[in-house]
Amino acid sequence: DLEGEEIRIPVMEEQVNIQKTPVVKEEISLRKQQVQDTEQVSEQVRREEARIERTGDIEVRDSDIENE
Repeated sequence: DLEGEEIRIPVMEEQVNIQKTPVVKEEISLRKQQVQDTEQVSEQVRREEARIERTGDIEVRDSDIENE
């Protein structure tokens, strides 16, 4: 009884579909920590001394200078 009628039958096939997707595997935690360090250093340093010549009518006051 199908005379004159058209029947469509879909023909299917299997296809392989491969995709790469990033996935979280593990986590790493980082943090910054401020560190202060003290180091003792011994070294010879140059020493300077001031020479004060008293001439004229001046007054010099300093606890390290002896009065003449």
